[in-house]
Amino acid sequence: MKKIFALTAVFLLFSAIAWADGAQDFVAGLKLRGAGQYREALSYYTRALEDERFILKEYALFEIAETYRDRKENSYAAYTYNQLLKTYHDSALRPRAEARLKPTALIRKKAKPPASRPADEAIWQTGMLFYRQADFESARTVFSQAYKLPAGEETAKCLFWWGKLEERLGRPTEAAGIYYYLAEKFDHTYASYRARERLKALGYTQPQIKRAPDRQEALNADLNRRLLMYQALMDLELIDYAQGEARVITKLTQGLTEESLQVRKLAYPKGYFEKVQKYSRDFSLDPFLTLAVIREESRFRSRALSRSRAHGLMQIIPSTGKILAKRLSIKPYRRSKMYEVDTNLKMGTFYLSDLIRRFDGNVALALAGYNGGPVRIKKLVNNWYNGDMRNLDIDEFIEFIPMRETRYYVQKVLGSYYEYKRLYE
Repeated sequence: MKKIFALTAVFLLFSAIAWADGAQDFVAGLKLRGAGQYREALSYYTRALEDERFILKEYALFEIAETYRDRKENSYAAYTYNQLLKTYHDSALRPRAEARLKPTALIRKKAKPPASRPADEAIWQTGMLFYRQADFESARTVFSQAYKLPAGEETAKCLFWWGKLEERLGRPTEAAGIYYYLAEKFDHTYASYRARERLKALGYTQPQIKRAPDRQEALNADLNRRLLMYQALMDLELIDYAQGEARVITKLTQGLTEESLQVRKLAYPKGYFEKVQKYSRDFSLDPFLTLAVIREESRFRSRALSRSRAHGLMQIIPSTGKILAKRLSIKPYRRSKMYEVDTNLKMGTFYLSDLIRRFDGNVALALAGYNGGPVRIKKLVNNWYNGDMRNLDIDEFIEFIPMRETRYYVQKVLGSYYEYKRLYE
């Protein structure tokens, strides 16, 4: 029986297709539109559509509509959006096109009264309240209630802390059973990865990754087409568009064999990997950790710019960039250099590696410092744990970080880091 995912063959086709004349015209159109040369951009997009080998026709059509919108030619824009919807019924661009055709969507809707708090959220908040008061037995009792209720967004966290409290109260066997259940039932969550680490620390075997049943069906033409489009969009650094295709591909492949892990890799790309490896090695950093930071910081957009003026792949703020440029002897240096892939990766990997060293090898603390500032994180460690970075409870520390953005950032990056290692190691 042939394997379902002939991905290698699909991706080999990419290099011959992606850089067809249509692709070059499409890229030229993007640059011209970005420069405000709309008439010229429309000409290049139209030429791209005429190339039979060009596989991103729906994206060229969407860009034509967007260009008309830039020119305030709304009737032409609406016509083109509708053409896209009629021609490409299942396009990943459908939600965007439909949104553009609904100008009333910008009108603020009448506010609704807040819904009642979900049970799992109430359990989480109440359990942590007892925990902060050092009433660990009551906290354990509250967290354990999550097991009896339908799963919600906070369920996995509640179960993990139930396990931690069983450990704390001297019941490692009970804790291991909870961790095993959590790792098996809530796979791919941050809590499940932490549960696997606790099982390892306690000397227990981790649950095996289950293989989904084979549907006995060949990779269909639509999926082939989407894989090719995803690869083309990634190569052109159109990351936002590529992510839309990845979401559709993931839905198409739900329930297929474990080879669907190959499709899951679309959500965790190894963008700029040769350069990531080089600079990570230079500064003794795990390249998968670097990829995880890039994924959460910029989604692999080399020209990403945040509200706090953080630049590039690894989101370096100007003040930090200036200091790093001096330490790394980057000359001549100007702020725009942080958009350069090599410069940004060199700065980011050096900075993260330096933070890991400053936090005695604790990756979670280093990530908190990367996002929330090392001085602030160091102060928290000093206030809560008398500066003892090696023996602090990292789960407790992360949950107690007062800056919500930093708290979630650490969990998201570590979750991505575990997923990268699971997919590629």
